[in-house]
Amino acid sequence: MNSVSLENYRTIIQQPKLYIDYESNKAGKIYLVGFQYKDSFTQVITDPELEGLATHLQLKVADPVDQTMQLLNTAIRDNAAIVAYSEAEKQIFQNLLCDIDITQYQDLVYLNLLKATKSWINRHMKQVFDDLPPFRKNASLYHQRPMQKSLASIMRLTSFNAPTDYAPLKTTGRLNTIGSALIKKNQCYERLTPIQKRKGTQALKHNEFDVKALPILFETIYSKDQSCFKKSLKRCFD
Repeated sequence: MNSVSLENYRTIIQQPKLYIDYESNKAGKIYLVGFQYKDSFTQVITDPELEGLATHLQLKVADPVDQTMQLLNTAIRDNAAIVAYSEAEKQIFQNLLCDIDITQYQDLVYLNLLKATKSWINRHMKQVFDDLPPFRKNASLYHQRPMQKSLASIMRLTSFNAPTDYAPLKTTGRLNTIGSALIKKNQCYERLTPIQKRKGTQALKHNEFDVKALPILFETIYSKDQSCFKKSLKRCFD
């Protein structure tokens, strides 16, 4: 897919786009998935430890494999491209469906928006980007550099900025906190403390921002230079 012709890649980026962001930890646990398709935003809880949160907010609870297959089936049905920031979601697809026949998904296109973003910045926004202050001034030097290229940091180059309580590197901890509390309270959300409830709300808001930022960033790059997408396209399953 990296060597597609200019004509073909322009056709691909005009296909419908399914924007996806999973919340997961390094061990591969999938807490939830947020996605936007045809201007409709949805969140699905994929961790049974968060069932009480899902019930309170009337969110769907689903097995992560089943939910992923449903998303991919939607993309197949509508000839849509999967769009995510980095290749993390692509790796999740491959990990979740490693024991499943993926023949039907072999032609699905995956657009790594981070790769397109780097091209856009290098060609058109380098000085502006370099002049941005640290995304989180209180972060350690070890975290500041990768954080500077995070989605929320990049969105400072647009008019869609992260909420004030957006906290990089804390979402997993917040989800673990509310999950542990819900287990102790037999999934009764009403019995959680205000702090525990707030952590759940903040984690969901974090995911919502990350999903809703994707189409805005895509359109920003698209309107400036479509060729930035040329090397960002791959198959969902290599």
